[in-house]
Order: sequence, then structure tokens, then C-alpha cells
Amino acid sequence: MSNLLLSIVELIVENKMTCAGLRLSDTSWDDLKFPASADRLDVAATRYSYDYAELGISFNANARYPNEVVGHIVQMPHHWKEGSSIQPHVHWVQSQAAVPNWLIEYRPYGNGDSVPASFTQAIANAPVFTYPGSGSILQISTFPNIAMTGLLLSSFIDVKIYRDTTNASGLFAGADPVAAGVLLKEFDAHYEADSFGSDEEFIKDSP
Repeated sequence: MSNLLLSIVELIVENKMTCAGLRLSDTSWDDLKFPASADRLDVAATRYSYDYAELGISFNANARYPNEVVGHIVQMPHHWKEGSSIQPHVHWVQSQAAVPNWLIEYRPYGNGDSVPASFTQAIANAPVFTYPGSGSILQISTFPNIAMTGLLLSSFIDVKIYRDTTNASGLFAGADPVAAGVLLKEFDAHYEADSFGSDEEFIKDSP
């Protein structure tokens, strides 16, 4: 351990420096990860399944919105830059040029707040990577940023993920053009960090 790091540790132990004094000089990006291997599926919905060979959730070519749903509960960490937007996205396996109709619904709220009665819908942007024309690639599809204005550490975001093959939501240009199953690998959320943690258990900075 370097002398500088030892000095910082000693200051923290002696209560001479708080986490507020350990702010980053610039924000950095980090990732909240929710692998499909940990997801629970609705047993009443029959048009998706866990693929034990390829390790992911396979949404069938006729997966229906809102029947086949994957849900996640996101809690923002203590080193998150409070109030800053997060960037949700999915990692999935692309095996043809056409792109499936990925859709999410979300609702952010803070501890002590009323739980919102409704979700906001958002459809995926164009894929990040260009499909090479053959084979299978690990692709990323991003969604519009989720505004977190006024929310503090440990705030929640409930997220639902769908493949809307029939355009039942009415948000896409038409029906899903991929006439095959599509494998979802992971849902992630990029966020900005501005500290090593919080000064207190439930408060970012002490008064």
C-alpha cells in the first residue's frame, strides 16, 4: 500500500476526513448489472424460456407484450451522483440484420416517497454495433436516459423488459421483423459516480 493511501486510511480512521472530503475530482461511469441468468420468468407466460445451452432468456418470435416480461429492481448506490440521469440498455445476441422490438417500462422513486402508480414506456434506440452480415454477435441496444432529478442515494427504479413482436404497445413502426427467437443476456444501467460512498448511512454529505 502506498504512503498516500495509508495516510488517507489513517485520516478516515481518525475521523479527520469524511467521504465528503473524498469526492472525485471528476465523475466516472460505472455499471449496474442484472444478468438474465438471475431472472425469474412468469410460468403463465409460455413464449419465452431460459436457454441453458446459451445462457440467457430466449424471447420467442411470437413473444407478446405485456405477457412475457422480465423485471428488475434497481437501487442506486451511495457513490452515485445524486440526481443525475442513468442510461439503461440491454445486451442481447444478434444473429441477423433485423432488430427486435425491445421495450422497457420504468418508474423511479425515492425512499419515503409515494410509489408511482404507473410506468413510463420507452423503446430501444438503434443498436450500438453494426451487424457484420453473418454469424452471431453480442449487441447492445440503449434506451433513452431515465431522469432522476431530485432523487437521492438508494433510490429505486422498477424496470420491466419486453419484446413487443406484434407492436401491441403502438410505439414501434410496425411488427417485430425478426422471425426467430432472440436471446437476452443482461440488462444494465450506466450511471455517474462522484465519490467513494456516502458520509452517513442514509445521507450523501453531512451538514
